[in-house]
Amino acid sequence: MTPREELSLKRIVIRRHTQSSQDDRVFQLTQDICKSNVHKLDYIGVHLDLVDRMSDLLDDQAPDILERLLQKYPFALQIKLRLAKLYIQFKRYDEACELIKSVPESCVFVSKGYNVDVLKLRAWHNNYMGKFEQAKNIWAIISGTTFLSRIHLPYSDLKYRSKGPVDFDPDEGLLFVCVKDACIRLPWFLSYYRKIGVDKFFIIDNDSDDGTADYLSNQKDVHLFWTDVEFNKAGQGMKWINDLILWQNLHNRHTTLTCHQRS
Repeated sequence: MTPREELSLKRIVIRRHTQSSQDDRVFQLTQDICKSNVHKLDYIGVHLDLVDRMSDLLDDQAPDILERLLQKYPFALQIKLRLAKLYIQFKRYDEACELIKSVPESCVFVSKGYNVDVLKLRAWHNNYMGKFEQAKNIWAIISGTTFLSRIHLPYSDLKYRSKGPVDFDPDEGLLFVCVKDACIRLPWFLSYYRKIGVDKFFIIDNDSDDGTADYLSNQKDVHLFWTDVEFNKAGQGMKWINDLILWQNLHNRHTTLTCHQRS
């Protein structure tokens, strides 16, 4: 077996251990690979695999690993992009901004494999700095050249399940959210957001079987929609929300939430 074949085998084993949450074994195998004499791209790739696993576990040491890796390979674009995303994930926004600004403009044209990632980070940076029009323009470029399931899939087949018609005033605060089997949490959820100013709720029920739909259909300030399409096939629900916003022409007058109580 050649060194490259041995490395490939180890990375396959790492992925299998990662899927089964055997973290100690994953870290040990990764360290073994990093100590061996491997190609630069393999060395970087192994570290990125490890950092992905650590970030999934919200391990705040993940950025430190990439910072050290970036010191060793300061011109490696894939390290910069992944590190910027980690900074954002761990709310280290100022560091993310500085790193994003360090990526040359030419990277969008030269590094075609990373151009969408670069543009997304620049859009985030502009939005964070309050440059909303610039951020929108960048997203227009991304959506015009890249297939995004949350935008480009066919219109969602949502069924309206509330008793009354869809109605709201122009100045009302609207909230969009996807739920599944959330009946036990809904009284608190609705009460909290009513208190802080939400006037109408647009809720997509993803085929709940715990009484969620029955409860929501009896709430006068809830517009309830239903679908049995798999959550992941709708971009984690964002496709449904985007379609409702377009359908009602609600740009700039809404709030969306990620419902973590999904099963």
